[in-house]
Amino acid sequence: MKKPRVSLSLRFALIITATVVLIIAAIAVANQILLGKIYSRDKRESLAEAYATVNGVFTGSSVPENLELEKIYTTLNIAVFIANPEGETVFSSTVENDGRWREDVFRHPVPLREPEIDGEGGASRREPPEPNGSSGEGPFASGEEHDRRWNHAMELHSSFSELKTGEYTIDELSDDRLGSSFLELKGRLSNDYLLYMRTPMTAISEAAATANRLLLFIGAAALVLGLIIIVPVSGAVAKPIRELTGLAKDMSELNFSRRYTGSRRDEIGDLGESVNILSGKLEAAITDLRAANTELERDLELKTAVDRERKAFIANASHELKTPLALISGYAEGLKTVAAEPEQRDFYCDVIVDEAAKMDKIIRQLLRLTEMEAVGTVEKRDIDLSVLVRETVKTVGILAGRKGQSLRLDCDDGIVVTGDETSLEQAVINYLTNAVNHTAEGGEIRVSLENDGDNARFSVFNSGAHIPEEAAEKIWESFYKLDKARTRAYGGSGLGLAIVKRSVALHGGSCGFNNTDGGVEFYFTVPAKKI
Repeated sequence: MKKPRVSLSLRFALIITATVVLIIAAIAVANQILLGKIYSRDKRESLAEAYATVNGVFTGSSVPENLELEKIYTTLNIAVFIANPEGETVFSSTVENDGRWREDVFRHPVPLREPEIDGEGGASRREPPEPNGSSGEGPFASGEEHDRRWNHAMELHSSFSELKTGEYTIDELSDDRLGSSFLELKGRLSNDYLLYMRTPMTAISEAAATANRLLLFIGAAALVLGLIIIVPVSGAVAKPIRELTGLAKDMSELNFSRRYTGSRRDEIGDLGESVNILSGKLEAAITDLRAANTELERDLELKTAVDRERKAFIANASHELKTPLALISGYAEGLKTVAAEPEQRDFYCDVIVDEAAKMDKIIRQLLRLTEMEAVGTVEKRDIDLSVLVRETVKTVGILAGRKGQSLRLDCDDGIVVTGDETSLEQAVINYLTNAVNHTAEGGEIRVSLENDGDNARFSVFNSGAHIPEEAAEKIWESFYKLDKARTRAYGGSGLGLAIVKRSVALHGGSCGFNNTDGGVEFYFTVPAKKI
């Protein structure tokens, strides 16, 4: 099952949202867990530094005016009380009532009642003194406050009695009545005076909650701002990626015309350049593969055509040889029955000799054609084609004369070509004998050799019927016979024009024919040598 598509912009938005939420949650947890500890540590350090300041300032029996000491109880919000070894208060930084209470604490360092025994053999216990007056005010108030202050006084007395000169302790206490807590320092100064300092602890949980609410507000604003910014940013990032995606899709469809056109100088730009390089190499590889495939198809077509021609050639050769062989076999058998009659015997022998000559001609032409196709080239030397044509015309002219045909030659002198004399002579003979065989008695044959630019052009015209258009290509094939009855009458094999075409091709020339007024002109051209 195909997974649903998620856009890059949405992914960026989700990542930004998750990141902001995680950061806010982490800070909130850190505030809740660590803020109280850090705040308490800082307060303890402030008290310790305040003790060191007082210990350095207060060395006599009275407290001198000192800016650092004043800073302790004004700026740092630390209440300071100092008493002499007898418990008499010598300095107090608080209001009068609180100061009187502290004076009483320092002044009565021991219980005001003797301890009572709980039963026989029981433990002793100390009880607080009775409150002064009916108002509940005085050194020790009445009720729960009376007991609380008494217990606190006993704790202070115990702490001071255990301290040595230059020592101090810091404790954290809570006030259930007020729902708050404070730090308390009890110390003995270098001059053996007693020092008591107290500083309130802010409700750090409330501060953390306030900080978390502020953080939540800031985080929400940052998230909104981030989402506003991420939309155009993600669009700018996604644009080249979409372009590369389209380019990759075109490449998958073998379309390599497109290229990445971005100008970024980052990883996406590097990817675009790599895709361009890949596209170019794939295009070159596909082009080479197509060229190789086309060449292979041509080779296969050529092989198929060669096989087809070979099969046709064998079939035609077999057919051409079958007729004379049948005649030879038949007349040889006939010699057995007519051996007593000399005239018939001579006739049978003449037929056998004639058919054997035809077979010999066909075989020699087949061998010649096969040799030219197998070798694929000819041994070349300079040939005076003008002389070759004149001598060949004289030889073939005898055949034309027997049929009462007029043979006219128009030949330029000094036309020299480079090639194989035997094969060119065979091409000239085939054209001439083909004209003689296809021209009626009393017909006309015109032979021409002339310079045609850089080529030598040889042509033979014979009067007679035109060659049909549908046979224009077939007449150059092996064993093709346009008029089979006429060809059989003069002993043709259908190989003459095929030999001409192959011979001329080996010399880098071309051949053809033209249906003209009154007949047909066959020609070939071969490169002429410049003299």
